[in-house]
Amino acid sequence: MSKMHSSVVMLAVALLVILPAAVAQAETIGLWLFNEGDPGDQTTGQADEIIDYSGKGNHGYAAGNPLPYYAAADEGYDPPSAIRLTYGTVRANCDRIVVPHSSDFNLMFADEKDYTIEAFIKTSSTLSQTIFSKDVGWDSYTFRVDQSTGKLALYTQIGTGLSFYPDAKGNTSVRDGEWHHVAIVIDTNADPSLTSVTFYLDYEADGTVYFDDVTYQADWVNNNMVSDADVWIGDYATTSVTNQFVGDISMVRFSDAALTPDQFYVPEPSTFALLAAGLIGLLAYAWRKRK
Repeated sequence: MSKMHSSVVMLAVALLVILPAAVAQAETIGLWLFNEGDPGDQTTGQADEIIDYSGKGNHGYAAGNPLPYYAAADEGYDPPSAIRLTYGTVRANCDRIVVPHSSDFNLMFADEKDYTIEAFIKTSSTLSQTIFSKDVGWDSYTFRVDQSTGKLALYTQIGTGLSFYPDAKGNTSVRDGEWHHVAIVIDTNADPSLTSVTFYLDYEADGTVYFDDVTYQADWVNNNMVSDADVWIGDYATTSVTNQFVGDISMVRFSDAALTPDQFYVPEPSTFALLAAGLIGLLAYAWRKRK
């Protein structure tokens, strides 16, 4: 093998290895792709099994009894695997992915910080479907599918002793058994009337709620949601078992910025196709030069 031929092959391998990390943008705090096993494999429950591709080290692990299995992602998506979460009748049996506490996942509204949470999901369950949560009671939040409507929702509890639940909902039900990209963008501002929560479904806006339309807006905007709770993907820490995500999740990303749809995560099979085509061309060129 010529030196050029060898170099091209090494470049191809390197690109394939680093591609998941390259997808993560600088403001990404957590990116979980659930491709640690093939469809049909069972998770192990071991620490750091679920890799965080953001580079921030927020690796997670699977919990439940029995432990959840890997499933197939939407056809043509890469990576091709997802995590399949099933219903547990008691708390100890509830499937979830646990990401150990990091202060980066606290919502710092009073500090005018912005956030985006994204996921690829498929569900037809009629439960209150938790996608992403950080919950120990007060100062907690949950991005979920609303039980009564099947729409995307943000559920929060703020401040010790202050029991209210500003529940901003999207417009469209996602409880149809099809794959969807879902996202929530929290765009804060010193003026509560300009602070907003926007829901996105399949890269299109699906409803915006401004904080001046929400009860106790000042309490919400002027509060930092600080806790030492772990992040749970697919459930949240409560004695109830009616908040589980039942279905498949193939990607979750948490960003500390208000992303626009063109910045959302896109699993592009075309990326690999283009990469492969380019590498084939380079290899062909190297082979011709070798002769």
